[in-house]
Amino acid sequence: MTIEALAAAQDGTEHQDAIADAREKIRACDAKMARYRAAIDAGRDIAEITAWINAAKAERVQAEADLRGIAPPKRMTREDVQALVEHFASIGAILASADLAGKAAPIGRIHPCNQHPKWASDLGRGGRI
Repeated sequence: MTIEALAAAQDGTEHQDAIADAREKIRACDAKMARYRAAIDAGRDIAEITAWINAAKAERVQAEADLRGIAPPKRMTREDVQALVEHFASIGAILASADLAGKAAPIGRIHPCNQHPKWASDLGRGGRI
Protein backbone atom coordinates (compact mmCIF):
# COMPACT_ATOMS: atom_id res chain seq x y z
CA MET A 1 0.00 0.00 0.00
CA THR A 2 1.36 3.43 -0.85
CA ILE A 3 1.71 6.38 1.48
CA GLU A 4 -1.00 8.17 -0.51
CA ALA A 5 -3.37 5.21 -0.08
CA LEU A 6 -2.71 5.12 3.67
CA ALA A 7 -3.37 8.86 3.97
CA ALA A 8 -6.59 8.57 1.92
CA ALA A 9 -7.81 5.59 3.98
CA GLN A 10 -8.49 7.92 6.92
CA ASP A 11 -11.69 9.20 5.40
CA GLY A 12 -14.63 8.10 7.52
CA THR A 13 -18.27 9.14 7.54
CA GLU A 14 -18.67 9.81 11.28
CA HIS A 15 -18.12 13.56 10.91
CA GLN A 16 -20.57 13.94 8.03
CA ASP A 17 -23.08 11.65 9.79
CA ALA A 18 -22.99 13.81 12.93
CA ILE A 19 -23.56 16.95 10.86
CA ALA A 20 -26.46 15.32 9.00
CA ASP A 21 -28.03 14.16 12.29
CA ALA A 22 -27.87 17.65 13.81
CA ARG A 23 -29.30 19.24 10.68
CA GLU A 24 -32.13 16.69 10.61
CA LYS A 25 -33.00 17.52 14.24
CA ILE A 26 -33.14 21.22 13.31
CA ARG A 27 -35.44 20.46 10.35
CA ALA A 28 -37.67 18.30 12.56
CA CYS A 29 -37.97 21.10 15.14
CA ASP A 30 -38.83 23.63 12.43
CA ALA A 31 -41.53 21.27 11.13
CA LYS A 32 -42.97 20.86 14.64
CA MET A 33 -43.09 24.61 15.17
CA ALA A 34 -44.83 25.11 11.82
CA ARG A 35 -47.48 22.54 12.82
CA TYR A 36 -47.89 24.21 16.21
CA ARG A 37 -48.34 27.64 14.59
CA ALA A 38 -50.95 26.13 12.27
CA ALA A 39 -52.73 24.70 15.32
CA ILE A 40 -52.78 28.16 16.91
CA ASP A 41 -54.14 29.62 13.66
CA ALA A 42 -56.83 26.92 13.74
CA GLY A 43 -57.98 28.17 17.15
CA ARG A 44 -56.41 25.57 19.46
CA ASP A 45 -55.43 26.32 23.06
CA ILE A 46 -52.60 28.82 22.76
CA ALA A 47 -51.30 28.21 26.31
CA GLU A 48 -50.82 24.49 25.72
CA ILE A 49 -49.29 24.97 22.25
CA THR A 50 -46.92 27.65 23.56
CA ALA A 51 -45.40 25.02 25.86
CA TRP A 52 -44.91 22.72 22.85
CA ILE A 53 -43.32 25.54 20.85
CA ASN A 54 -40.96 26.34 23.72
CA ALA A 55 -39.92 22.68 23.95
CA ALA A 56 -39.30 22.53 20.19
CA LYS A 57 -37.27 25.76 20.37
CA ALA A 58 -35.15 24.29 23.17
CA GLU A 59 -34.54 21.14 21.09
CA ARG A 60 -33.56 23.30 18.13
CA VAL A 61 -31.14 25.38 20.23
CA GLN A 62 -29.53 22.16 21.47
CA ALA A 63 -29.23 20.76 17.93
CA GLU A 64 -27.67 24.05 16.75
CA ALA A 65 -25.16 23.87 19.62
CA ASP A 66 -24.40 20.25 18.70
CA LEU A 67 -23.83 21.30 15.09
CA ARG A 68 -21.45 24.09 16.11
CA GLY A 69 -19.59 21.71 18.40
CA ILE A 70 -18.83 19.11 15.74
CA ALA A 71 -15.11 19.37 15.15
CA PRO A 72 -13.68 18.34 11.82
CA PRO A 73 -11.82 15.04 11.99
CA LYS A 74 -8.11 15.18 12.63
CA ARG A 75 -6.27 13.76 9.68
CA MET A 76 -2.69 12.77 9.30
CA THR A 77 -0.97 14.50 6.42
CA ARG A 78 0.97 12.55 3.82
CA GLU A 79 4.11 13.65 5.66
CA ASP A 80 2.71 12.37 8.99
CA VAL A 81 1.99 8.97 7.43
CA GLN A 82 5.45 8.90 5.84
CA ALA A 83 7.07 9.66 9.21
CA LEU A 84 5.05 6.92 10.89
CA VAL A 85 5.99 4.36 8.23
CA GLU A 86 9.66 5.35 8.52
CA HIS A 87 9.47 5.06 12.31
CA PHE A 88 8.12 1.52 12.14
CA ALA A 89 10.62 0.61 9.43
CA SER A 90 13.43 1.79 11.70
CA ILE A 91 12.10 -0.40 14.51
CA GLY A 92 12.09 -3.34 12.12
CA ALA A 93 15.66 -2.56 11.10
CA ILE A 94 16.76 -2.41 14.73
CA LEU A 95 15.13 -5.76 15.47
CA ALA A 96 16.60 -7.32 12.33
CA SER A 97 20.10 -6.24 13.25
CA ALA A 98 19.85 -7.06 16.97
CA ASP A 99 21.60 -10.10 18.35
CA LEU A 100 19.20 -13.06 18.28
CA ALA A 101 19.63 -13.99 21.92
CA GLY A 102 18.82 -10.43 22.91
CA LYS A 103 15.63 -10.27 20.88
CA ALA A 104 14.41 -13.85 21.29
CA ALA A 105 13.37 -13.37 24.89
CA PRO A 106 11.16 -10.27 24.49
CA ILE A 107 9.79 -11.27 21.09
CA GLY A 108 9.36 -14.88 22.14
CA ARG A 109 6.79 -13.79 24.70
CA ILE A 110 4.58 -12.18 22.09
CA HIS A 111 5.46 -13.91 18.83
CA PRO A 112 3.08 -16.71 17.77
CA CYS A 113 5.99 -18.87 16.58
CA ASN A 114 6.96 -19.55 20.18
CA GLN A 115 3.94 -21.86 20.38
CA HIS A 116 5.26 -24.18 17.67
CA PRO A 117 7.96 -26.63 18.94
CA LYS A 118 10.02 -26.63 15.71
CA TRP A 119 10.07 -22.85 15.39
CA ALA A 120 10.80 -22.36 19.08
CA SER A 121 13.75 -24.78 18.85
CA ASP A 122 15.01 -22.98 15.71
CA LEU A 123 15.12 -19.77 17.71
CA GLY A 124 17.23 -21.47 20.34
CA ARG A 125 19.73 -22.61 17.66
CA GLY A 126 20.20 -19.15 16.19
CA GLY A 127 17.36 -19.33 13.65
CA ARG A 128 15.49 -16.25 12.43
CA ILE A 129 11.93 -15.32 13.22
